[in-house]
Amino acid sequence: MTSGMAHRRARTMWGVLIGLATAFALSASVPLASPPGNNGTVKIHDGATDTEPIIKNEPQVCTFHLHFFFADPFQSGSWWIRSWPPTGDRSVVLSGSYNTDPTGEFRWPASGSTSLDPGHYKLFWQGDESNLIKHKVFWVNCPPEEVVPTPVPPGGGAAITPTPFNGSDDQSSRSGGNTTLALALLLGGGSAFAFVLLRPFPRSIRRD
Repeated sequence: MTSGMAHRRARTMWGVLIGLATAFALSASVPLASPPGNNGTVKIHDGATDTEPIIKNEPQVCTFHLHFFFADPFQSGSWWIRSWPPTGDRSVVLSGSYNTDPTGEFRWPASGSTSLDPGHYKLFWQGDESNLIKHKVFWVNCPPEEVVPTPVPPGGGAAITPTPFNGSDDQSSRSGGNTTLALALLLGGGSAFAFVLLRPFPRSIRRD
């Protein structure tokens, strides 16, 4: 009686083991598939070009584009960008939709780049279900434009345009100075010397 029960138990154990082994073999032969949803990852890329490694995120940009990787083929959904504290008020500043290619990849814009005002932002990327949302925060900050200074002549004043020589000896500045000195001498009693200074200087005549 005891030996018969032991024999039946042994056969039962062997049957269980064989069944488990068969189930494991069948499951291993079926390829694992990613569950539908939002399996991909989204990255912010600076500028219009992609630098290696292409899946690297760049949270400091001037102009930028969005790149979605590793999603389901032909997955579609929506994305939007909000201005984010400390510089923003959480309002939506940019939005769009996407539809991945057969490899599960998508880029926006398809070529070139886009821009936003300097500040802090947050990207939201929606999957097949509304509760499956990926997000990235990033800063927009462009370097200041280089200003080329205007050349300044020596002495810091405005540029002086020379007057062409017309062949005559201009005595206006000299006579003006003599007149001022003569008036001073007259007031001081030097009348004779003032008369000499007030006498006009002879002008040189150019002969061709």
